[in-house]
Amino acid sequence: MKKLLLTDLDDTLLTSDKKISPGNQAAIARWIAAGHAFSICTGRSLTGGLRVANELGLEGQECYLICYQGNVIYNLKTKEVVYEHFMDADTAVDLMKRLQEEEIYAHTYHEGELLVPGITEQLAFYENFTGDRYRVFSDLEELRQEHLYKVISIDLHHPQRLQAFADANKAYLDERFHYFFSSPYFLEYIAKDSGKGVGALKLADILGVRHEDVIACGDERNDISMIEAAGIGVCMANGHADVKAVADYITTLDNNHDGIAEVIDRFIS
Repeated sequence: MKKLLLTDLDDTLLTSDKKISPGNQAAIARWIAAGHAFSICTGRSLTGGLRVANELGLEGQECYLICYQGNVIYNLKTKEVVYEHFMDADTAVDLMKRLQEEEIYAHTYHEGELLVPGITEQLAFYENFTGDRYRVFSDLEELRQEHLYKVISIDLHHPQRLQAFADANKAYLDERFHYFFSSPYFLEYIAKDSGKGVGALKLADILGVRHEDVIACGDERNDISMIEAAGIGVCMANGHADVKAVADYITTLDNNHDGIAEVIDRFIS
């Protein structure tokens, strides 16, 4: 029976220095050779995800890339988007205004680029490992006409301010968004009816894979929806406690020691 394996990138498939280990790379090749489906499932942009797919040698193969926290599915063989979902732009802009009032940096995503409020330390940090191109907007109001995938708020020095913002605006946020930490410094917001779990099951349906034959691997709180949606939800040994609490399987190896290869060798058949 054909299975679908989905893996997050940072601190799951990738090592702490953002590399792909030879062990993980070889295991993915074994998985694909066995006739199973494979997809990266990341919060990164399409551009950032494609960079990793290239390093894995996946472009041109029957593999997929789910990006923007589940809001875009890209076929790496045909090089086409097969699914996408946008936020309500007015709701996203209103959120960014609230963040701006609290002097919290936030940017959003329009198709292939970041839309940013200025050239800042936060942007430099983020762009350093994603490689995304960006465009500075002069007024938030311009974004109401854009197709937006998600919003991310960043605080590199006092990340507890992100949680404080979420706590102070809980009723407002709960009604309009799914929101979660994708790293200790990043609090992300997506449409209420989207997420990695939605994207994972949408891809399974496109491929005709039974939901019980979906295996999803992650480490952070933004991975919880796909770990819960999958037939087998996997948390890495280095994963957050909240993710381990909902996982069906926790690896013994972490992201720096071929944790994804462990998953593949355990569940390949």
